[in-house]
Amino acid sequence: MRRLLLLVGLILVMTACGDWAGPFGFLQGVSGAADGNWVLVSGTTDDGEPMTVFDGQSITLTLDSERVNGHAACNSYSGQFTLERDGTFRIVDGLAVTEMWCSPEEVMEAEQTFLDVLQRVNQLSMDGDQLVASAAFEQLRFEDSGTPLPDGDRHPDEPTTDEPVSND
Repeated sequence: MRRLLLLVGLILVMTACGDWAGPFGFLQGVSGAADGNWVLVSGTTDDGEPMTVFDGQSITLTLDSERVNGHAACNSYSGQFTLERDGTFRIVDGLAVTEMWCSPEEVMEAEQTFLDVLQRVNQLSMDGDQLVASAAFEQLRFEDSGTPLPDGDRHPDEPTTDEPVSND
């Protein structure tokens, strides 16, 4: 009984000190399995419709410390994010996005849908090897791209503009 009480006390102390991150331990301190280069494999919009993912027009997501960036089918985007231990995620002050036009028009529509959903994401979790970004009834599913994070201050996909895109 004494050992059991000691074990329970130790677990309580570790939990209070933040050494145990619970079911979202991979998100601890914004580093871990969530940091990396991800490729969108599927997504759903708020009306339950599947998002279009075009061959040859990859949609990527890179999480590195407090920076988010990637390629959204045609244009590159970047911004800052916050991530809590429980998986609560928020993009801070919108995203900067390059402004190239791509053809066909459906690629641009898919890109805008992705960027709109990404800016509403409020929860990250892992489902096996997939990173799941959720917002109310929307969901983005990513797989590891297999590409390591770059060295240096800026990801190659990160736009050089600081103009935010509104959530409208």
